Amino acid sequence: MKTDIADRWIAELRSGKYKQGTGRLNRNGSFCCLGVLCEMVAVEAGVKVTQDIYEPECVRYDEEVAGVPEKIMRYADIKDTLGSYGSSNLLSKDNDIFGASFTEIADIIEAHKENL
Repeated sequence: MKTDIADRWIAELRSGKYKQGTGRLNRNGSFCCLGVLCEMVAVEAGVKVTQDIYEPECVRYDEEVAGVPEKIMRYADIKDTLGSYGSSNLLSKDNDIFGASFTEIADIIEAHKENL
């Protein structure tokens, strides 16, 4: 993963700016950790992705609702849509299944930038 983007993502996750949610990138104003990356890259960095409403109150990015779209993956230089790091670790699982806080996920990203 690109270091400058990882550092901004970590800062965004720790900022308290985003309400944490699960199951979708961005639903009802709540974001999973990958949704924060999508919002940061698509909105703040200006990478051109389509954003539209899917399901009630659910925003999708280039038709993706749960994983990072291809354009954002390329821009951030991450390996896959679910934020894998190590052999079987996924940021999406940390967020949605294990209930890790954004601060804990920021710590994971910081420790595994080169593996994302």
